[in-house]
Amino acid sequence: VNDNQVIQLVDALEAREIIKITLLDSTPADKHSIADEIARRTDSDVVQLIGKKLTIYKKSTKCKINQC
Repeated sequence: VNDNQVIQLVDALEAREIIKITLLDSTPADKHSIADEIARRTDSDVVQLIGKKLTIYKKSTKCKINQC
């Protein structure tokens, strides 16, 4: 997982709070270690990991409509 991917994931988490990521079949490392690395580097929580699908969550720091 490179720095540009982490930046894109952080931006997506800020906008949506929960995102689903598909890991490639050609991924050389163990999927659990990749999930842990992504969660650590984006300061998010792994919701689930099923097959090659990873779901992560991070509460947005922006104020939502009617929630301030």
